[in-house]
Amino acid sequence: MRDGFDLIRDAYDVPGLDEHERAVLVRLAFMAKDGKAWPSIAHLVEKLGKSERTVQRAIRRLVEAGHIQQRQRRHETAIYTVHPVLDDAKPVSVTGVSPTPVNATPVADDVKTRPTDTLIAKNNQSSSKTSSSPKSAARSARASPPVVVKLPDWIPVEAWEGWLEMRRTKGAKPTSRALALSIEHLRKLADAGHPPGDVLDQSTRELWLGLFPIKDPQNEQSRSTRRSPANHHAVGDAVLAAHDRVDFG
Repeated sequence: MRDGFDLIRDAYDVPGLDEHERAVLVRLAFMAKDGKAWPSIAHLVEKLGKSERTVQRAIRRLVEAGHIQQRQRRHETAIYTVHPVLDDAKPVSVTGVSPTPVNATPVADDVKTRPTDTLIAKNNQSSSKTSSSPKSAARSARASPPVVVKLPDWIPVEAWEGWLEMRRTKGAKPTSRALALSIEHLRKLADAGHPPGDVLDQSTRELWLGLFPIKDPQNEQSRSTRRSPANHHAVGDAVLAAHDRVDFG
């Protein structure tokens, strides 16, 4: 049974997941002990910042795709066995419905599918070669697996994933080289006394694409006080009062 960082890396490597499914799978892998995790739905909602319905839908699709197993317990949280499926040698349907070939009979109305529900193997390029439309190219680009780098143990996974998710929402998906440089920059900031988790959370909170030293609230307040108009007026009044007390006679 894979565990620890290997399991988290496998969760990142799974192709074809949407951002909600990947976030849930990575979180479960992060919490897993001997391949098993038992967080509540409320915990996942809080940590991932997603709605309860979104989390439950992501769990259902991960179960149907075989990436996790869910065992319900009475009066307790469910137990999830995490085993990301990395073998993409054949088409896999997240909804449990076999992929529909071109020109096949349409799926029944009661079967709800999405364009991203079916994962096509990388080595099956026949359909992509025959289609050259911009929309097909865009769909192929979105279906490509994410860039993954080896994350050092001293970087909190949750803070790192939150920063990457914020970047993706701003359309700034980093390259593998950019991620490597970011990790090196975090190491330098850590050596200077800035905890990596706090640096990442600060950038996520402020919607910064880059990583910067932690702000010092006292210094910020001091600078704000020096810049305030009221403070300038007070200094000016003090200078005038001192001038009035000077005896020029």
